[in-house]
Amino acid sequence: DLAENVSRQVGLSRFGEDSPREIKQALEDLKQKGAKGIIFDLRSNGGGLLEQSVEIANLFMEKDRLIVYTLGQDLDEKRTYISRDEPIFEDGPLVVLVDDQTASASEMFSVVMKPFNAPRTRSFLVSCRVSMPWMPGMPFCSRYSPRE
Repeated sequence: DLAENVSRQVGLSRFGEDSPREIKQALEDLKQKGAKGIIFDLRSNGGGLLEQSVEIANLFMEKDRLIVYTLGQDLDEKRTYISRDEPIFEDGPLVVLVDDQTASASEMFSVVMKPFNAPRTRSFLVSCRVSMPWMPGMPFCSRYSPRE
């Protein structure tokens, strides 16, 4: 049962300069306290800095995996972000909560945490009252799970 396995919630209102350090510290503290899973609350997170979102994704993904890439107007302007470190929180469920106010870097993080991109996280994505064009098949209050 998910409720028995997920023991702590981490919220983030935006991806700012200090966010990676703060989230890393929170994850380390929760892991030390025996957390078996994480609920990552991105509801009403309007986004923020892409680089900070990438740094936080790096905390969950195994080393040397593609996180995301961006393209400029010129196709030669491709920038690729690869996970650099071993994950801090690699076992147990990760639930990512999003809503109609979740945007920008938060959307990128949510998509990256989908299980086929980060299979070791065993993540769930819970969406309420939002239609996400980047995630077909997720209309209102639905759940994406690797077990379905």
